[in-house]
Amino acid sequence: GDHRVPLDGLGNFIINPYGRAQTYPVAHILKTMEQIRSGQKSNLLLDPEQFAGKLIFLGASAVGLLDVKATALSSAEPGVMMHAYTASNILDQDYLLVSTQPLNLALMLLLCAATVVPLLLFSRTLVATAIALCLAFAYLAAAWGIFGLNYVLPVTPVLFAVSFSMLLAYSYRTYREKFARQKIRRMLGQYVSPDVLNLVIQNQEELHAEIGSKESLTILFSDIRSFTDISENLEAAKVVDLLNIYFSEMTDAIFEGRGTLDKFIGDAIMCFWGAPLKSQSHAVDSLNCAIDMKNRLESINLKLTDRGYPAIEIGIGIHSGEAILGNIGSDKKLDYTVIGDSVNLASRLEGLTKKYGCPILISETTRNQIGGEIDCLIVDKVRVKGKHRPVSIYTPAEQFHKQHRLAIPLRKLTEILNLAHSQYLGREWEAAEKTYSQIGDCVLSDIFVGRCRRYLESAPAADWDGVFTHTDK
Repeated sequence: GDHRVPLDGLGNFIINPYGRAQTYPVAHILKTMEQIRSGQKSNLLLDPEQFAGKLIFLGASAVGLLDVKATALSSAEPGVMMHAYTASNILDQDYLLVSTQPLNLALMLLLCAATVVPLLLFSRTLVATAIALCLAFAYLAAAWGIFGLNYVLPVTPVLFAVSFSMLLAYSYRTYREKFARQKIRRMLGQYVSPDVLNLVIQNQEELHAEIGSKESLTILFSDIRSFTDISENLEAAKVVDLLNIYFSEMTDAIFEGRGTLDKFIGDAIMCFWGAPLKSQSHAVDSLNCAIDMKNRLESINLKLTDRGYPAIEIGIGIHSGEAILGNIGSDKKLDYTVIGDSVNLASRLEGLTKKYGCPILISETTRNQIGGEIDCLIVDKVRVKGKHRPVSIYTPAEQFHKQHRLAIPLRKLTEILNLAHSQYLGREWEAAEKTYSQIGDCVLSDIFVGRCRRYLESAPAADWDGVFTHTDK
């Protein structure tokens, strides 16, 4: 009649199978027919009523007759079953509706994109893979559910496309990660030790310095005392040799202390802690490194004197605070470095070391972060050049005691300095002078004894807050 049978885009009829239909061996049918012809009406092998009003399909099931087909339901199904299913589909109008090619393509592209995007966006491979697999299983579940409504979605081509997309995405991730590691090695290889560099590469998702970021760091500046006089009295080649000996040893100290070497500025060294490898102990690590640098001067000076060079002394300034970290420079030359107010303050503290006779000076911020891990002595409360906000400065107790070869015990030295500074801030000039005098012969004692005597002769203003302002670097 006028009934339309739906076909797919290629003109094929998609069979909706029901499983094996009821079948009867031909031998049983022939035997029943023989029974009926002989007049037998009961105990028939087959009941003729089972065939009343039915369409009967005859076919072969023997493999040797070459009409056995592989289907979605069986690997060896008689071909006649295809005819039976088809007839039943048409009579009952129970059709499988197949999605169109444009829809298949759209689904394929959508799932491929949904698979690739997480693999490119998420840094954790396990998370990205889980998302991709969940999407694939969700599509399978949707295809299964829709199939129950007689609508067929493509499965094999879509899953193949998704798998191929995952393979491409993984290949790209591998290439990108390898390229990123190489880039980090090129960028940081000259700034940190190999051990730290490997840790940074393993945690490269935390590295934001490419575009610049504000980080909590500890910055260290070191400088050779009176280097201008030394360089004027040596030939240029010897100056270079001296610096190479010094810088080599100091670089080892910085790298072993897990610091980042920022740059050499003439005879000065700038380095920092807290990046690129994150650390909660960057203040302690930096001060330990400063102490190590100072201790290594003994072996450095032995090498220098063996070559006929003068012995050297250094000053080290340390400050902890926020700074801008990043690759800074031009498109032809970039430096992985830090800039900001904290950097300037660390540099100013290094300049004050020669004024106070302390080889190492740290800011109160660094002192607070160190806590009780390293004993420190209060030195002064100052306002450095270019800064309005005062800062208390400290020095490692053991280094100060060792530097000045003081006769008093280290614990007594701490008590005396704390008391003396408290008396000084309380405007108790006579008491402060006597207490500072107990320290012994050192620059720090001389500075405060001299101030107390001046203030006894001419007291400072009533709003004096104990801050000493330095007008030079």
